[in-house]
Amino acid sequence: MLSGAPKVRRYLYFAFTTLMVLTAVELGIRLAFGNRVFGLRVYRSITESPGYGLAPTTVCDMVQAGRSLHISIDAAGNRVTPSAPTSSTIPVIHLIGDSQVFGQGLSDYETVSYYLQTKTGDRFRVINHGVPGYGPFAYRRLLQSIPATDWAVVVQTEYNDLRDSYSERTRTLVRCGYLLPDTPMGHFVPCFGLNLRLFQLTSQISGAMIGGLKPVPINYDPHDSVAARVLMYRVEKLFDGERKKRGARLIFTVLPWDASLVPSRMRMYSPRLEKAISWVEFPDECDMKGHFLKFQPVEDLYLPNDEHISPTGASLVATVIYDKLHERMLIVDANSTPPKPSNPVH
Repeated sequence: MLSGAPKVRRYLYFAFTTLMVLTAVELGIRLAFGNRVFGLRVYRSITESPGYGLAPTTVCDMVQAGRSLHISIDAAGNRVTPSAPTSSTIPVIHLIGDSQVFGQGLSDYETVSYYLQTKTGDRFRVINHGVPGYGPFAYRRLLQSIPATDWAVVVQTEYNDLRDSYSERTRTLVRCGYLLPDTPMGHFVPCFGLNLRLFQLTSQISGAMIGGLKPVPINYDPHDSVAARVLMYRVEKLFDGERKKRGARLIFTVLPWDASLVPSRMRMYSPRLEKAISWVEFPDECDMKGHFLKFQPVEDLYLPNDEHISPTGASLVATVIYDKLHERMLIVDANSTPPKPSNPVH
């Protein structure tokens, strides 16, 4: 039987060896990936619901699903729209939404706001108000914070916006720039641990292995038809005041759930559906689903094994929104132009 001193030495040797191995793995990961992170580190806590936003003047270089991404936040706390003019006299188009508008899985030059800015040129300034995890309550709050004379496009997400309309708050918290689940791990893991690339990578891999299937959207779940109708009524009523105030300058569209257009993706969701049938439809003034269905193959509009749109999808969404904005602007201009005086009768 080992005495106390040899046992202590053995445990210390084991701990030291483990620490050296983990340190070597951490350094190896940082060297292999150029010191990029594996978690989006761009958040800050705010007092208003849902309790978090984007941290101004933040830059995050990360790896997500095998893609190297550059994500930058401007001084106002919005994701940067490259090539956007800076003059305050230029008319503004506000894009409002969740991770789809933010550009989850996309670099700055791949987002909807970037492609829309390239189409409008220097005639308009496009502001990207998208924030991952936001929902209808947050969209309304953002609408209420921008001038009524500006153009605004609310891009709702069919996959989770009904679920996000249950409450203004989310079960998340911000620590060390990361958006974390409101769990003991989220509360107590120190910033040093959260910043370890080994911890981030291990968390992603374990989450993918034990995460299981994602729930189907409420409006497609055959057991949630009543809830879907009630929540859709709530979502529509949320925006009544803004619709009346903004008129034609407010546009609503919706990004279709990927599995409703690509049946092979149904394997990623539960319960498994034979056919995707929606109980209620989000208001869509752009017929986004129709435009998605015209594109072939539709699957290219989404990231691989992910419900978020790809760069190709973001480009298509920007084109559809641009066409609707052009159509609305012609109507607004026609209504705001005073009629020409008729020739006097002699």
